[in-house]
Amino acid sequence: MRQLYRTMLVALIAGTFALQTYAQGTQLLRQPTISDSHIVFVYANDLWIVPGNGGDARRLT
Repeated sequence: MRQLYRTMLVALIAGTFALQTYAQGTQLLRQPTISDSHIVFVYANDLWIVPGNGGDARRLT
């Protein structure tokens, strides 16, 4: 019985930390701009560009 309570307590604590992390979200990603062929966004105070059909992002600044 004690093992069950201990397991439930650990699960509750882990769940609480997981929810706090999820609720914070990504603070560094912001200001997306979409054109016909590209997407430009700010990440960690740098400007990035990625093709609209997918691919690798390239840092502009």
